Amino acid sequence: MNLKSIFLNNFRSHEKLELKFSKNLNILTGKNASGKTNILEAIFFLATTRSHRTAGLKDLISWDKENFYIKAEVQINGSIKVIEAGCPRVGKRVIKLNNNEVYYRKDIVGQLPVVFFSPEDLYMVKEEPSFRRKFLDIFMSQVKPGYIATLQKYQQVISERNKALMQVKTGLLAQAGLEIWDDQAVKYGVEIASKRKAAVFRLNDICGALHEEMTGGAEKLSLDYDTVSAEEEMFRQKIKEKKALELEQGISLVGPHRDDILICIDGASARRYGSQGQQRTAALSMKLGEFEAMKELLGDYPLILFDDVLSELDGQRQKYFLNLLLNKGNSIQALVTTTELGVFETIREELNIIEI
Repeated sequence: MNLKSIFLNNFRSHEKLELKFSKNLNILTGKNASGKTNILEAIFFLATTRSHRTAGLKDLISWDKENFYIKAEVQINGSIKVIEAGCPRVGKRVIKLNNNEVYYRKDIVGQLPVVFFSPEDLYMVKEEPSFRRKFLDIFMSQVKPGYIATLQKYQQVISERNKALMQVKTGLLAQAGLEIWDDQAVKYGVEIASKRKAAVFRLNDICGALHEEMTGGAEKLSLDYDTVSAEEEMFRQKIKEKKALELEQGISLVGPHRDDILICIDGASARRYGSQGQQRTAALSMKLGEFEAMKELLGDYPLILFDDVLSELDGQRQKYFLNLLLNKGNSIQALVTTTELGVFETIREELNIIEI
């Protein structure tokens, strides 16, 4: 897979920008606030229909403009795909694939497989479970056809179930009226949780090996999926146990939307006991593990985006990162943002350097 070019119009800080990329290593360099991250954000948006920084689409529009537009050309197996996205301040977004409008996320996610690593991904290790669920859902949505549709159905069921819980709480609905939503939550929840659990089982092996290599064998990283939702009987039993508390609070307290990935270093929680350096290394191991797992499942490496990663790594990790890019050679395409070439100076002739 090869991202050949991207065009931005009124996207964030870019009024108009067109860039062409090499099929290997591309370094986007420039001063802080020059818009390097915005370029990667636009690519990620085309790949996932989401920003990695904000849930508000209007935030992506240049502050004094009425809409944004993005267009990318992607070469896959000798053919060219054109992916476009636009959003006005008033109205709905439009996404197109080869000039045909796409109405559902499931029909666009996976067309441009991508792994994005940014400083914000440190939160994946150190903050609440929602960050880790997001990591897993982005990965699964790109490699497992049908996953995103099931996830959306589950999210809709939980939304309706929460409304029903409030209706029971206020006397507008008999408690028996919850049964249909319990059944639907279990139906879709078991499918999601079981797929997530299998994915984390495989990621554990891949990420663990990468982490051991990165730390010279000094640390052991392990991942486990913490859930009661992967088996129907256990899921239903836990719903019964939590029902009184759910009715009191008016929200669903059991299911994949409450699950977590347990990240441990040498058997101890990286979130609770890991140093900032250990948390950064664990996050990088997980992102690189995602990258390798996507290659395993898709048969080809995804595009990999690194946003100012070097500033977050010490000298040893920087060297590992650079060697990784070099050893992969012609098999990967990477876009890396940086304010200074630094360690890249030694391989300058092998890079496509883009000044922003």
